[in-house]
Amino acid sequence: MRPLPGDHFAVEVTVDFTPRKEYEQAGLIIYLDDDNYLMFDRELFAGQSCTLVLESGAKPKVVKKTPFREGPLRLRLEIGEGRVRAFVKTPEETQWTAHGETQLPGLVDKLKLGLFALGGDANAPRWARFTDFSMSRDE
Repeated sequence: MRPLPGDHFAVEVTVDFTPRKEYEQAGLIIYLDDDNYLMFDRELFAGQSCTLVLESGAKPKVVKKTPFREGPLRLRLEIGEGRVRAFVKTPEETQWTAHGETQLPGLVDKLKLGLFALGGDANAPRWARFTDFSMSRDE
C-alpha cells in the first residue's frame, strides 16, 4: 500500500486471474481502514465478474457488477474531485468501458492505494498475476 499521489490521478493494472471459489478476488484497492475502502476487481460473485464495491462505515455496497469472460482484464481507476470512476477492458481492446462511479472512501490525504488478492482456497492455491501497472497524475 502506498499513499495516493495527489487529488487527481489515474491508475491501471492488468489482472490475469480466474477465480474458482465464490468471492475469490484480485484487483485494485483504495483503502482507509477495514471499514472504509473501495475495491475494483475480478471476482467469482454469481459467476465470473468485474466488481466495484465501496465499503463505508462497515457497510459494503456493490456499485456495479458486470459478468466478464475468463482470462486477463485491464482495470483503470480515475480519481478526481473526491470521486472515483472505474473502467475495464480486455488487454487487446483499445476502448475502455465505463464500469461505475462513486465517492472516495475517505479524504485523499488519508487514503492508500494497493493491489490485493483474497478469498482463495488454502488447499488448492491459485495465483493472481498483476502486470503493466501504471499511475499518472492529472496536473
